[in-house]
Amino acid sequence: MSLSITLFLIPVALFIYGISGIALDACDSKADCPKAYAAMGHTGWLIAISAILAIVQWLPAAFLPRAGRLVLAAAPPLIAVAAMVNALGTPAGR
Repeated sequence: MSLSITLFLIPVALFIYGISGIALDACDSKADCPKAYAAMGHTGWLIAISAILAIVQWLPAAFLPRAGRLVLAAAPPLIAVAAMVNALGTPAGR
């Protein structure tokens, strides 16, 4: 269930990431808008971590107790939601 939720949230996060990239259109370089570029970089990392963790989460799950498996299953969707929140909070312009 975690994988299916994450597979739904990742494209939504990528779409919001692309829309939030419009905030960087007013910037000529990274030096003009360092906070916006940093926020977009963090969002990209969160999306990547969520996707990777969704795929490999079941490897250690075989050795964890039930509570550990539940925490591990909740991590990828929560990280994807954090990426969306971070992308929506990207400062626009300078």
